[in-house]
Amino acid sequence: DDLAGEGVDSSFVRALPGMRTPVSVITVCGPHRSICEVGQGGVHPPVALDPKLVTLLEGCRFLLVDGRYPESQIAAARIARSHGGRVVLDAGRPRPKIDEVLGVVDAAIVSHSYLKAVDWGDGSVASFLRSLRERVAGDGAGIVGVTLGAEGCALWRGVGEPLRIGGHQVEVRDSTGAGDVFHGAFVHALAAGEEIEAAGRFANAAAALACLGATGRAPLPGEPEIRSFAAR
Repeated sequence: DDLAGEGVDSSFVRALPGMRTPVSVITVCGPHRSICEVGQGGVHPPVALDPKLVTLLEGCRFLLVDGRYPESQIAAARIARSHGGRVVLDAGRPRPKIDEVLGVVDAAIVSHSYLKAVDWGDGSVASFLRSLRERVAGDGAGIVGVTLGAEGCALWRGVGEPLRIGGHQVEVRDSTGAGDVFHGAFVHALAAGEEIEAAGRFANAAAALACLGATGRAPLPGEPEIRSFAAR
């Protein structure tokens, strides 16, 4: 109902026999949180792509994937990219077959939790982004990045130094879903033709505003308000 209210088509959501929707219980204490997850681990089985969905993929400009269903998402990414679409990966942490997913996306923006879970170079954000950039497809122009909570984000396109885009200081009520909001806002800005720095600023602002409400489903202000906040 929430998705329908926002004009999102949920007709391709499927109930799969023998599978349950993952559940998270999140305890919030000030700006910190503790997450207990059930049904999040392991590799999910491939899901056959509906022929009508394939038709949509052939015409979509951007596809956002999260690596939870690697085989199905790889298939979808290949279809979208073969028809000129761009694929963006949202990775909260390293998952099974994540390297295979990275090989078919044009952009990968991971969380600071992902950063802490892997070993790379000298331990700096810049060296991590260089390592990540080597695994992203992107036809020579792939975007990589990492979200850094209250510190904003770092983004890199393979030339020069990574962009460090500062976050916003807000009275955090609940940070649940802020990363999802960041990625959705970032893709929205790219789809509007914005460069990665402007897209990062817009996404930072949207994610910060998401932290003002309780739960990951708290309503966000409209785009004009988010852009006004981003300009501060």
